[in-house]
Amino acid sequence: NPELRRALRDYFRIRSEKVKVEESITVYKDAAERIFEECSDMDGIFGVDMAAIACLREAKLRKLKVPEELSIVSIDGTYITKLGPEILTSIVQPIEKMAKKLVSMIILQIEGKQVEEIKAIFDVEIQDGETC
Repeated sequence: NPELRRALRDYFRIRSEKVKVEESITVYKDAAERIFEECSDMDGIFGVDMAAIACLREAKLRKLKVPEELSIVSIDGTYITKLGPEILTSIVQPIEKMAKKLVSMIILQIEGKQVEEIKAIFDVEIQDGETC
């Protein structure tokens, strides 16, 4: 039955993606715990969105006041920085512009053309949040 096969394939694909996300979350939580255990005198954390969120969670568990005792800044500034109880202070990268530039460079290479500009510099923005 093709419909059953398609449904099972989709189920297992979604299931495997969910496992990957859950594993990723565990990695960030474990890393945040280790950071706080090994660097108890730190006053600031800078990391990708997921790492910053995990560190914010760990700081709250340890009763640290953010940003009074610990500043947290994320880099990327994706939508997840606005989902928690506090909006993360973030360096927002222009991910869509970066992706378009990369795709255009890949297309040139596929077409056998010379990629003239290997390095690209993009402006970033600061998302004012409540963590710094």
